[in-house]
Amino acid sequence: ETFPESIAAIDHDRLLWTDRPCVHGLCLDSDCVTEMSLMTIEADLDDIAAPGQTFAAHRLFKRLAESRRGHYLLRNGGHFSLFHGNACRSEIAPALNRFLRSVPIPA
Repeated sequence: ETFPESIAAIDHDRLLWTDRPCVHGLCLDSDCVTEMSLMTIEADLDDIAAPGQTFAAHRLFKRLAESRRGHYLLRNGGHFSLFHGNACRSEIAPALNRFLRSVPIPA
């Protein structure tokens, strides 16, 4: 149930790109988000979600410190390499682990 609602809210209604997106009465003020960490991961040969799309998440959360941001581009990998298989085990998981160990823990 959540997946179709998310697709409708993000892709059809474009709620993330309004000044204050709301879904079911819950509103997001992205300027208030300062303590979370954000890592985006993409594959350069992804034929489902072209590389560069995840940078929108970084633009959405403008007030996050650089120390709380990360991005990893998997070279010579496709969409499904991001989620399973050798590339996921040997590159994605270690990159995510390094990022998680590097970000400050909120007080």
